[in-house]
This record gives sequence, structure tokens and C-alpha cells, in this order.
Amino acid sequence: MAKRKKKPVNATQDRHTSPRVVFHLPQSLLDLIDSEAQANDRTRTGEILRALKSHYGNAGLWPPADADSDD
Repeated sequence: MAKRKKKPVNATQDRHTSPRVVFHLPQSLLDLIDSEAQANDRTRTGEILRALKSHYGNAGLWPPADADSDD
């Protein structure tokens, strides 16, 4: 039986619904994020997002004044 051919993907079409960022963390920091996420019943991504918003909020950089409830 012949395999189905995949439809070609339009190069201008984004297959993701939201932006992605990939980076490497030291294992000790990753362990801390995982333990905080588990303790607060959050996902790893949710914990990182909370930490970034808190950090930039404390610095007065978040939320941006011109932001539309992007949350």
C-alpha cells in the first residue's frame, strides 16, 4: 500500500499559534523552576512566565504602558 503524500506547507504560514523561545538553563536553575512549579501546581512554562513577569514588574518594565491586555 502506497503512503500518502503530505500536503506541502506554505512557507509563509506559521504552524504555531503563539511565539516560542528556546534556551538552555543551568541544571540548578531548572531544578529550582521545576520544584517551584510543582509546589505551586503550575507547569514549567507557567512558572517561567510568572517569574519573568514578576521580575520585570518589580523593575517597572511590565506591563508595558502601550500593551493591549496581552497578559
